[in-house]
Amino acid sequence: PWGAWKQADPPTVGMDFWKQSGASNLRQKLPSAQPAAPATWQPSAPQSWQQGAPPSAPQGAPQGAPPSEQQATQPEAPPSAPPAAQPVALPNGEPNAESGDESGAESGAVASAESSARCPSLFAAVFTRREDLERRALVRQMWLDASQNWGQVVARFAVCGAVEGEDPSLKDQLMNESATYHDLMLLDCEEGYLNGILTRKVLASMHAFLMHYSHLQLFMKIDDDTFIVPHKLCDLMVYRRENNMTMDSVYMGVFAEIEAGENMEKGNPVVRDPSSPFYESVENYPEDIYPVSAKGGPGYILSKRAVKQIAVKGIGQSNVLTNEDKSVGVWVEHLKQEGEQLDFVNLKGTDGYEEHKDFIPTSGKWSDYPFILHHHLAAETISCLHEVDMAGDPDRLIDTCFEGEQA
Repeated sequence: PWGAWKQADPPTVGMDFWKQSGASNLRQKLPSAQPAAPATWQPSAPQSWQQGAPPSAPQGAPQGAPPSEQQATQPEAPPSAPPAAQPVALPNGEPNAESGDESGAESGAVASAESSARCPSLFAAVFTRREDLERRALVRQMWLDASQNWGQVVARFAVCGAVEGEDPSLKDQLMNESATYHDLMLLDCEEGYLNGILTRKVLASMHAFLMHYSHLQLFMKIDDDTFIVPHKLCDLMVYRRENNMTMDSVYMGVFAEIEAGENMEKGNPVVRDPSSPFYESVENYPEDIYPVSAKGGPGYILSKRAVKQIAVKGIGQSNVLTNEDKSVGVWVEHLKQEGEQLDFVNLKGTDGYEEHKDFIPTSGKWSDYPFILHHHLAAETISCLHEVDMAGDPDRLIDTCFEGEQA
C-alpha cells in the first residue's frame, strides 16, 4: 500500500523508464523470476456443457458455453518459457512510496494463500484521471469488495503525473486521498487517449505491476467507468480449472459482443484516413488488418507470464500504436509468432456504446443481468449495480440503477 505522500507528488514509474532504458536495459531491471515450465494445454473452451456444470452459471446463458464465456480460440503452438529477468529500480527523482516490492517478504504467505484461494490472484490497474476524485469515491467500494469469494484482488487507481496549469489544490486532494485509501498508483505518463498516449500508460502500468505486484498471477487493465462482477469472472476461472484449462497463459476480455453480430474470427481493418482520430500510419503499422484484440474500455486480463515477456523482450515499447487495445492485440500476436501459446477467452460484456444499446439490458431482475464487464457507465450506476450484486437477491430489479443513464 502507498504510504503518505511527502512534499512532492508520489513516486512515478513508467514513461521515463521506458524512454531511457529500452529493451536491453529492461532485461536487466525487471523483477527476477524463474522461467515457467511448459504447461500441458487443453482447448480454450469446451464445445458443449458437461454434466455437473457450475451452478453459478448466469440464468439465460447460451447452451454450449461455460459461465459468462461466449467464445474462445484454440491454442496454436506449445508455450515457450520467458527469459529470466533481474530486479528493477525506480527512475530517479522521487521517493518510492510503494513501500518496496511486495513480492519479497510476503512471498511465503502469498504462496500459502494462493493454495487456498478460489481463483488466481489478480492485480487490477483501474485507469482514471487525477481530477476524477468523485468517481473514484463512488466506485471504490466495488474494488474493495472484489476479493470476496475470490482470494486476492489488488486494485490500484492508475493516474498520470501533474500537467502544466493544473489547480494546485488538486495535488493536496490527491495526497489526502492516497493517505486515506492507499490505492492510488501514480505513473510517469501523460493522460490522453489517441496517438499512443494511452498505450504508453498501459506500458507504464504493466511495468508497475512487475515491479510492485509480481507476486500476483494476473494483470488486468480496466477503466474506472466499467462495472465488474468479480464472482462471475471467478466462476469462469473455476470452470476452466475444473476442466483442465490453465490460467497460466491467457488473454481474456470482451473481444466480441456476440448478440450484436460480432465475432472473433478476424481483427478490424486499419484506419488509413489521416482525418480520423484512429488513423494509423503505414510506417507505424504496415498491415491492413489488426490482430484480434479485446476491447480496451471494458478491460482485459493477461497472465503475468505474458506481461513479463511483453516487457522483457521490448515487444510493447517497439509497437506503440495509436489505439491502446489494438496495440495489446499486436503485442500478443508477437508472442504467438514467437511460439507462445495463449488462450483467448471472450468474456460476456459490452463497451456500452450507442451501436450496442439495443443489446444492453437496463431493466429486469439481477439474475437476468448477463455481463461480467459493462463499460461506459456513470459512477452512480456502477455503485448502484454493485449494491444490487452484493445484496445477493436474484429477484432484485436493476431498473433504478440505469435511470441516470437514460436521463
